[in-house]
Amino acid sequence: MLWVVRAAPFVTLLILGAIVNLARGRPYERLATNIFIFFFAGISCALGLSQHDFWPFSCYPVMVESSSGIPAAVWYEACVAHDSGEQALDSSPITRSVMEKWIERRFMRLHPEEQNAAARFLLQNRCANTRPLGPLTAPDWLVRRAAAVDFTPKRALRIYRHNVSGRVLVYEFRLR
Repeated sequence: MLWVVRAAPFVTLLILGAIVNLARGRPYERLATNIFIFFFAGISCALGLSQHDFWPFSCYPVMVESSSGIPAAVWYEACVAHDSGEQALDSSPITRSVMEKWIERRFMRLHPEEQNAAARFLLQNRCANTRPLGPLTAPDWLVRRAAAVDFTPKRALRIYRHNVSGRVLVYEFRLR
């Protein structure tokens, strides 16, 4: 039923657009065009101020979730451990925030065998972000695939949970 309410402005916009198209070359063309413009601007402002979607199909969350169960100030970080220390996992081609959300919402809920398979994939297909300009440069796997895989011997993937209390290691996968 909610989709009908959300579809009403969209359907009205389509009808007004058709009227504008049919009014071409007629005396009421300017009136139809003004009504279309004022409707679009007015409904966009009203829905924007009320924080509702205009299109019936406009919701585009990366991961659907309810905000009621989200703890405040908690995030996850993936690090690659190797001989020279620890560095953030290069999450290219997705953004770091999407990777952190995936870790929180999906990875941490996998069975241990699935977590290990995902960690192995991440270690074998991503490298630590050591590029001089960081995220402003092309990812290593895009520029030179072999260099990204053979970067340095990776030892482990570590997942840290951050909150107001500090940083806690919640998962570690070691390559053998």
